[in-house]
Amino acid sequence: QSRACRWSSVRGAGRRRDPVHRTAQPARGLYNICYVNAFQAQPDERDDWPADLLLRDRKGRVVVDGDWDEALFDIGTSEKRRRVAARVTEWIDGCADKGYDAVEPDNLDSYTRSRDLLSPGDATSFIRLLSAHAHARGLAIAQKNTVELAGQRDRTGLDFAVAEECGAYDECGEYAKAFDDR
Repeated sequence: QSRACRWSSVRGAGRRRDPVHRTAQPARGLYNICYVNAFQAQPDERDDWPADLLLRDRKGRVVVDGDWDEALFDIGTSEKRRRVAARVTEWIDGCADKGYDAVEPDNLDSYTRSRDLLSPGDATSFIRLLSAHAHARGLAIAQKNTVELAGQRDRTGLDFAVAEECGAYDECGEYAKAFDDR
């Protein structure tokens, strides 16, 4: 397994723990959330992915998130979503096996950086696969940011939101409404 799964813990038992690499054990007394980079490849793992699962532009170049230097996964067809999910769910399995309470698949908003090659529908179809797997493994699953998809909770199967800067963007109320204050 790769470094694509890191974890952090949210408030619980009056304590907070900062993010720690996924190889560490979940902290006792805290609600532990396992971070998975589900929609993009870490820069040092790009070569570990089959070339056809990396999104390519019309000239055949890999589409990269410039802020993080991460290649976007090609989730534009049901077959490619299934193949990417097969790899990402291995990370989710690792999180479950370690005893995490939930998983946080990051970069749901990758479609906004795809140069119009992916759609919100592609993202929600893919996250639905991950949600079903996480639930089958007894894990809750979070929506990470992407307030514009919060209203599709019934379609995505997501249980709660992790919104890094909802206060700065005046989005906290939208997340609270969509996720019943979870």
